[in-house]
Amino acid sequence: MDADGVTVIVVVLVISGKQSVEQALIRYCLLQPI
Repeated sequence: MDADGVTVIVVVLVISGKQSVEQALIRYCLLQPI
């Protein structure tokens, strides 16, 4: 995970108000190659 990825996660968490943190993380992980 690079700095850009971390920035995207932070922005998404702030916008979502941390109401769907788990869903956001799961969706992000699914989009990332394991």
